[in-house]
Amino acid sequence: MSTAQNPIILKRPPAHQYQLLKQRIRRLRVISRTIALLISIATFIPITLTLHKFLTTQNIFKTITNAQGEVVTRTAWANDSKVWPTWMYFAIAAVTVVLHIGIMVGYMCGVGKANKVSIIASVFTWTVLVGNLVVWCVAASLYRTEKDKDGKSNDLWGWTCSPAARAIQKDFGEVDFDRFCTVQVS
Repeated sequence: MSTAQNPIILKRPPAHQYQLLKQRIRRLRVISRTIALLISIATFIPITLTLHKFLTTQNIFKTITNAQGEVVTRTAWANDSKVWPTWMYFAIAAVTVVLHIGIMVGYMCGVGKANKVSIIASVFTWTVLVGNLVVWCVAASLYRTEKDKDGKSNDLWGWTCSPAARAIQKDFGEVDFDRFCTVQVS
């Protein structure tokens, strides 16, 4: 049976068409890897800003009058804030940014080097994906049960969006809770 009679057997295109296809694939890889780097950075920046603000203001105590009219000395953050979810998210975001930067630097050394770094990044990505699935299932259930214990938001993200944070906003001008809440939920 000839190629013309059997539509499953494909004719091989000329070599120049293969080269054009390879060039297009390489360009698309560079574009997709650049977009992945930009998305990683876009994820990394808000969590870094939130963590930085928490670390620089966690020990600033002020005397304020609370909603019940009592005078209390407190920080801008919830008592016993749960920061482990923020640190975990920060670590994963930081490693992802470093790996994507490594891929882009690899392109400066040649496509082969970029592909080698990309394999490492892909292994990391899949490991994180599977690890995240397990860790986040456990962590999400723990987090949900602990997050609003006794009716109080005591994690960084929940706290910035809570009515309690809005109530003390005027006393803690160095922390813009509304801005952090908006960044985190958008």
